[in-house]
Amino acid sequence: MKIFHYTSIETLALILKNRTLRFNNVANVNDPDEAMTDDFGSLQPYCFTSCWTSRQEESIPLWKIYGNNGHGVRIESDTSFIHFRNDSVSEREMYFVVKNVQKNNLDSCFINLWQSGDSFNHYFRTHYSDVNRIFEKNLSTNSITQFEYDIESAFNTKKTCWAFEEEIRFILLGCNSSIEKCDNWQIVFNRIMSKSKSKRNFHDSYVDLILEQDFFDNLKITCSPKIDDAEKIIIQALIEKFDENKKIKIIESKINMK
Repeated sequence: MKIFHYTSIETLALILKNRTLRFNNVANVNDPDEAMTDDFGSLQPYCFTSCWTSRQEESIPLWKIYGNNGHGVRIESDTSFIHFRNDSVSEREMYFVVKNVQKNNLDSCFINLWQSGDSFNHYFRTHYSDVNRIFEKNLSTNSITQFEYDIESAFNTKKTCWAFEEEIRFILLGCNSSIEKCDNWQIVFNRIMSKSKSKRNFHDSYVDLILEQDFFDNLKITCSPKIDDAEKIIIQALIEKFDENKKIKIIESKINMK
């Protein structure tokens, strides 16, 4: 599926030079209510996301909010070019520790979260709702699976005022120590929460996913509507320096902005 990311020229430079995609902690995104729950309080320290949009037409609000007020770029890629690597031979294993990340703390581990349902996707279509993010409790048993967790309510819901974004997001969950390989979400999350109860809070503000060559070979960059000649020169220079296979395409914007 085609996806689009509005950003600044400076961020584009870092993506091309470092060959990484930054996942920011949700505490730093625009909806302050994300990952807030009635049952567990704030889950923001554990949730990291890379946010895109599925909207193929250019968006003036997105250019203004994320594209440096119309002086940035729009990156076009595909969900199939965002890879999460681990040691498993199973491509459908839902919860595993991601190996292709650059992290600040060597003790940290990051778990790739998949969207389940009729099909398994390694990305989420963001749900928009003004209902509080609530985990449904079931205290009838005293076991590690005593809670029925609603993943989308906690990690993939934004207020309806943000619905114009048509957001696609990739999600990593962070933890202070290794989580054994597991295909049961409830067990995985219980293990993460058990670490927080021991006061070993997770303090990373971001993690960088290492991108592979297919991401760059299929990359398209749309220049912003208000871009000037100097900014065009910078973008062209970045492409010439870091596009190893000379396949990145530069596209002019189709809209006008003042």
